[in-house]
Amino acid sequence: MGIQRMTTDSKYSRSTILEALRVINEFVVSIDQLDRIAYDHGKEAWEREVVRFLFSHEIDKKMAKVRQFLSEPFSTELGPDDMDELERELADVPYWTYAEFEHAQQGTAPEASKGASDL
Repeated sequence: MGIQRMTTDSKYSRSTILEALRVINEFVVSIDQLDRIAYDHGKEAWEREVVRFLFSHEIDKKMAKVRQFLSEPFSTELGPDDMDELERELADVPYWTYAEFEHAQQGTAPEASKGASDL
């Protein structure tokens, strides 16, 4: 069987769109405001506060919920490449990798991330 694709445009309710925008704004505006810490208190204080913010505001859970309802219209059927529609479309997203951390610890530059397909 061929690759299944989303066949119709999806229409979200105003409340659903507002919910997604609230989460996105909470993240974007907060990260922007957190930049002031770097100038006033240094990089280490900024890094600690970013981590505290992400976990105390449960940004990961909120973003996962947004991703879940934005993903609903897409086919989850696996194609011949053993990927569903979204995996295929998002294969080039430059995700963080553990190798980036290791390189940062060693002071070396990692190769550019090629996306989800090389995970």
